[in-house]
Amino acid sequence: MKNKIIIYGFLLSLFILPKLYSQYDNQAIEFYNEGLGYLQDGENEKAIEFFDKSINVDSTFAEAFNARGSALFNLKRYQEALDDFTLAIELKRSFSGAYHNRASTYRELKVADKAQSDLAKAIEIEPGNHNLYYSRANFYAEMGKFDLALNDLDKVISIQTDDYKAYYTRATVFYETNELEKALIDLNKTIELNSQFVEAYQLRGPIFHKLGNLTSAISDYNRVLEREHENNTMFNRAIANSELEHHDLAIKDFSHLINIGFNPKLSYFNRAVIYYNLGQYDRALEDYNAVLKIEPKDIDALGNVAIIYYESKNYDDAIMIYNKLVDLSPNNSNFYQNRANAFFNLNKYDKAISDYSLAINLDKKNAELYFNRANAYKQINDFENSIEDFRQFLDLARYDNKLVTFVPSVEIEIKNLELKIADKISNQK
Repeated sequence: MKNKIIIYGFLLSLFILPKLYSQYDNQAIEFYNEGLGYLQDGENEKAIEFFDKSINVDSTFAEAFNARGSALFNLKRYQEALDDFTLAIELKRSFSGAYHNRASTYRELKVADKAQSDLAKAIEIEPGNHNLYYSRANFYAEMGKFDLALNDLDKVISIQTDDYKAYYTRATVFYETNELEKALIDLNKTIELNSQFVEAYQLRGPIFHKLGNLTSAISDYNRVLEREHENNTMFNRAIANSELEHHDLAIKDFSHLINIGFNPKLSYFNRAVIYYNLGQYDRALEDYNAVLKIEPKDIDALGNVAIIYYESKNYDDAIMIYNKLVDLSPNNSNFYQNRANAFFNLNKYDKAISDYSLAINLDKKNAELYFNRANAYKQINDFENSIEDFRQFLDLARYDNKLVTFVPSVEIEIKNLELKIADKISNQK
């Protein structure tokens, strides 16, 4: 299951200057400062009223245009915001915040080249501002330009060596590029700097999990769940406990997730797997049937139901399920093979031979298919075809470490069948 990754959205944050007390008309500054208060409280429409007043008093007030653009941005009035940020830049060419904010607006308008250009200009003006590198790193990450994102995050860390969020954000990029060991190093540093930062455990747990360190993964999942009820984390903990054969703990988590309705299809499915491994076939079937109520054509659930029926020697029901599977996936040789095995066990050898033949047409290098069909031919006294299939098995099995041990016994079987053919011919004479 793909784990949820939280990446800090610095790109969307806007740069607003604090209250001003010089350079511009005093009344314009008063209106501007009052507008800032409303902006910070999230009252964007009211903020715009005061920024309008400020601009009406002093039309050279670059910061007021920038602030009004920010309020418009928050209201998703992107073209108007773009116009205001552009005016702010024209009034004050060294205004890095306005370049940054215009870049954010271009990003929303899907104009990537201009967003990138404005971010570069903002950094050129203010190369020591780590937030600008954050923004560009996020921009690059969203574009899939992970190397460039990492370069900017390296710069952030060089400026702010104790910024735990910088290490965390870089870890998320390493996770995306599947550089899990590097991500782990950054997450360890994140936790060293801030052991209460739950998102670090939320990401480190799945990384430990992917690296096969299930005990450490569960430890991190527990840390997350101690602080907040996070369903993805509980699901991952259940999977890890299942892999460690801590069946009771896994069942407890999956049962809770089922009760609250979290991803019921996957929760039922994985609990069914545990019940199957415990030999509790009735419970496993109940859970697989719950999956099939949600998705009647779920091939994995149907396949596992068929296996349970087969292992329970309920061959007729197994065949019924394999009929559905063959209809859903007519090119899957395994379904024909398994249905053939069920027919064989019911002594329906002609039907078994037909299905083995269909499977062989789809998977001509599968030695087991020839072996099984040979035995089916043998049951109906078709010794010639049986010998032919056994010989085909030998040709394939000699190069298969798992099957090569069967070669001597099959060679003996062929000789026995040849004797039976000879006896048959002799008796006919």
